[in-house]
Amino acid sequence: MNRGEARVDVYAKWKSLYGDFCHYWIGPFRFYMVSRLDIIQHIYSNRQIYETSDFGKRIFGLQVPSGLISLRGAEYKRHARIMLPMFKKAKVACHLNSIIDCTDRLIQYWRQQDKTLNENIVSESKHLLLDIFAFIAFDYD
Repeated sequence: MNRGEARVDVYAKWKSLYGDFCHYWIGPFRFYMVSRLDIIQHIYSNRQIYETSDFGKRIFGLQVPSGLISLRGAEYKRHARIMLPMFKKAKVACHLNSIIDCTDRLIQYWRQQDKTLNENIVSESKHLLLDIFAFIAFDYD
C-alpha cells in the first residue's frame, strides 16, 4: 500500500491482479482479502480448517463483543448456527428491496436533521439492522 492511496483502490488493484482471495502481511500480521460472498460463507462455515488469531478478538471485541468475528469456541458455534443461515444469498436477495427501503428511510432521516455532525452512527446502524429484521420477519414498520 502506498501513502495517500485509498485502501479501496488498493484492494481493487489486488483483486484484478490476484483474484477473489489473497493474503498479505503488514508487519507480523497476516490479513486475508476476500471479495466473494460464497468464499466468506465457506470460511465462516468451516472455521476449524482456517487459521484463527486473537487479532480479530482484540480489535473487534471492544466494539462488538458478541459479534461472530470476536467469538470463539462453543459461543461462536451457538451464534453462527442462528446467524449464518440468514446471510445466504438466496435468502437475502428476495428481501433486497425491503433492505434498500429501510436504509433509504434512515438516510432521509439523516438528511432532514440539522447540519450537525451525527455521532450516533454505530447505534443508528444497529437500529437499522433491527428494523430490517423486524420488517422482514414480522412486517413491522
